[in-house]
Amino acid sequence: MSPLLGLILLVGLTVASPAAKDVQRFEYLGSLQVPSTQPGRQFEEHRYYASAFSGIWQAAIQDCQDTFGPNGHLVSIESEAEASGLNEWIERRGSGGSSFWTSGQYVITSTTWMWASVFGSPLSYTAWMEGEPTQFPNGRHRISLVHVNQFSAGWKATLDSETMRYVCEFHVQP
Repeated sequence: MSPLLGLILLVGLTVASPAAKDVQRFEYLGSLQVPSTQPGRQFEEHRYYASAFSGIWQAAIQDCQDTFGPNGHLVSIESEAEASGLNEWIERRGSGGSSFWTSGQYVITSTTWMWASVFGSPLSYTAWMEGEPTQFPNGRHRISLVHVNQFSAGWKATLDSETMRYVCEFHVQP
């Protein structure tokens, strides 16, 4: 692509961003180019923000939506590359030993783990810690990302009433 064409495409790109005052309550982790689900687009940008505070799962979902609008939600970790990126960013920011809510949930009616933020899509990638998920999950079990250190991170089935920090994922719209 010529530099001029790239500049024209960049000028034509508008980014729906959350209000700066709202985002200040979060720490920007980084962004990834992920395969697009939209026809005609090869990739789309996803940005990740960690809360500086804790909340229960439902409050975390609501806060991500309130802060980032319709393009924001609790994180769905859909690939090894996405998991690695998150782990690296969390480690660099000194948050080792922390747990974070994701949008993962156990759906008792279908007896399956799904991403709430991706319209109930089943997990296509998993990173469960040893002994997880719990053998007898119920409708209140959610997926938390447990980051021990750069060498040890994974998912745990956690009851939605526990409080922990969370990661919001924001889809940049063209």
